[in-house]
Amino acid sequence: MSTVREARRRAGAQWFGLLGGMSAFALHLLSAFYLVPFSCFLGTRGPIYGVTALLGGVAVAAILVSWRLLDASGEHERPEWRPGRGSRGERARFMAQAGLILNVMGLAIILFAAAAMFAFDPCVNWQV
Repeated sequence: MSTVREARRRAGAQWFGLLGGMSAFALHLLSAFYLVPFSCFLGTRGPIYGVTALLGGVAVAAILVSWRLLDASGEHERPEWRPGRGSRGERARFMAQAGLILNVMGLAIILFAAAAMFAFDPCVNWQV
């Protein structure tokens, strides 16, 4: 029973490590867009900054999960290429490497969007 639970938890960590940062970026894009009218109505950019901090934290967590999965794969050098299906460990290593790259990109995009929100007032052309 515990091996099945452990396998499911590991699979969930692998998928979060692969898609967590880009999912956080997509949620940040949508939520920041829809929070602009609400924030302008309140007269503060606090809700937008809060969502940015929360989803930036999700992207950082996904980076840490990917890094830990990559470290747990045990192979720190590039394995020799063999034709045919890869082993389960090779697929897990690929997911961790791809997730690390995607999560860093997602975090960078969230941070660039946050810099734009700090530099430009989103309520300039918004009339309540």
